[in-house]
Amino acid sequence: MPSLFVENHTQGLAFYINGDLQFDTADEAIYHEHLVVPAIALTIQRFPNQPLRILVCGGGDGLAVRDILRFPQVGEVTLVDYDPDVVELGRTVFAPYNLGSLLEEPNTALGENRVTVHTHEAFEFVSALPNRCYHAVICDFTFPTSPEATCVYSLEWFQQLQRILDSGGVIATNGVSPERNTTGFWCLYQTLLAAQLCAKPMKVKIASFERHDYGEWGFFLASKSPILRSELEAIVLPNHLQEMSSDWRSTFRFSSEIASDRHSVSVHTLDH
Repeated sequence: MPSLFVENHTQGLAFYINGDLQFDTADEAIYHEHLVVPAIALTIQRFPNQPLRILVCGGGDGLAVRDILRFPQVGEVTLVDYDPDVVELGRTVFAPYNLGSLLEEPNTALGENRVTVHTHEAFEFVSALPNRCYHAVICDFTFPTSPEATCVYSLEWFQQLQRILDSGGVIATNGVSPERNTTGFWCLYQTLLAAQLCAKPMKVKIASFERHDYGEWGFFLASKSPILRSELEAIVLPNHLQEMSSDWRSTFRFSSEIASDRHSVSVHTLDH
């Protein structure tokens, strides 16, 4: 089992897995809001007047779920995380920061609970799901440090996600740093494209990540349907966000130096 460590400090706490920072409460909202909010807001545009079904893979700390539940259009959230200890922290130590998003009681800060939690390996869980059963999938995984851990960044993984999404459904996934791991970042981009997904790369600065020399952090917004500029410009942000602001679309801008590598990498599959 991985080694979990919670470090308390004056601004809250920092959480580490195997010595690698996962989040610091001082600025975790930068990461989680940019991962979640564009994807859910775009999904709302595409499925108006429908109670949305959202799948979260990873994210056992409950912070991504917190930001999903800011949208009243979300009808149900399924979270699948393989580590029961992280989920337990999400229900206890992290509850003041995730606003009780993983608690079963209906009187949490987010209102009536809409979340079901499964302790399971994500690839196996998703492979057993029926077709077109979710409107959006949020992937909030730890940074892969072994070949086995990269399966949820593979072509086969994204093909499974496309299968379980309703037509026009949206995927948001964390990536790696386009600044520190440029090849890995664009490999993920090409893998999304190979899965017949339209992919929009994003990046944000997170002070706690930069203090650990992780560099700017990357994400991808993806869908089988083209993601239009007009859709992104029409996105309405929910109230009470901590970090994301009206200029959030600047996250799509990359320097020519970093962007020039995007076509010179291989696709990642389970076999290669």
